Amino acid sequence: MSHAAFLSEASLIASRNLTDNIRAVSASLENGHLSVTYYMASEPTIGDEEERETTVAELIAAFPEIKTADAYSEEVTSDVVALRGEQVVFQR
Repeated sequence: MSHAAFLSEASLIASRNLTDNIRAVSASLENGHLSVTYYMASEPTIGDEEERETTVAELIAAFPEIKTADAYSEEVTSDVVALRGEQVVFQR
């Protein structure tokens, strides 16, 4: 799997797992470890968390080389998204 293929699939998956509160999604895959962060305009709701977890599950299904995963939600107060070394795969 190429890095470009991962980013393309992550972008597609994230773009269909959104709520109005979600401002951006970033993701990375390194050494079998997936990391996904959802950036919110306000405190994450249960619906936001469910969309994030769906994205993680779909990425695990799409990439069997994923062995471990972390998922985060962060509230952002501006258009600037502070990344954890991840690539933005969706942004409003």
